[in-house]
Amino acid sequence: TIGWVGSPGTFKYLSSISESLLRVIRKNDDVRLLILGSGFENKLFDENFEKVEYLPFYSELEMVRAILKMDIGLYPLMRIEGAEHRGILKALNYMAGSAAVVASPIGESYTAIRDGENGFLADSNKDWEERLQLLIDDSELRKKIAAVALLEVRKKHSRNLCFKKLNSVFEKAFNHALLEDECVIKNT
Repeated sequence: TIGWVGSPGTFKYLSSISESLLRVIRKNDDVRLLILGSGFENKLFDENFEKVEYLPFYSELEMVRAILKMDIGLYPLMRIEGAEHRGILKALNYMAGSAAVVASPIGESYTAIRDGENGFLADSNKDWEERLQLLIDDSELRKKIAAVALLEVRKKHSRNLCFKKLNSVFEKAFNHALLEDECVIKNT
């Protein structure tokens, strides 16, 4: 299963790779596409595909369950204003669910995803089609990439590590505020 999680507002990014997805889906009988969060209005293909499942809106639990069913997670972006500022949470969610990620090399994806190691980067329709087909054809590679990505997420983005980083930021801010207060007191 290839999957995408988003919203009606980000559906345009998925639409940007629809030609590649259509070719891959048609070429592979056993491949299904799961689309979460497209809303009721947005459909990827004109034709009614049995191989495409839509969940127009979703809860956090539904998202987690869906990601756990995915073999490949899609994170396409376009080179438009604001896209370069998008974070990698979606890619991290796929990685945490043991899905191999294919993402556009835009914004944080470019630095977080090492092409061919913990995911794949795809910049053109041809890239998307080739990367997806490679992951479909080579299940061992797909599993290896997903395993590397999962280990990274556990190492770099665990709850404990995030709390430690956040605590460090708060401590620095608090200490800085104390220094400023001391300076104000001394100068009065």
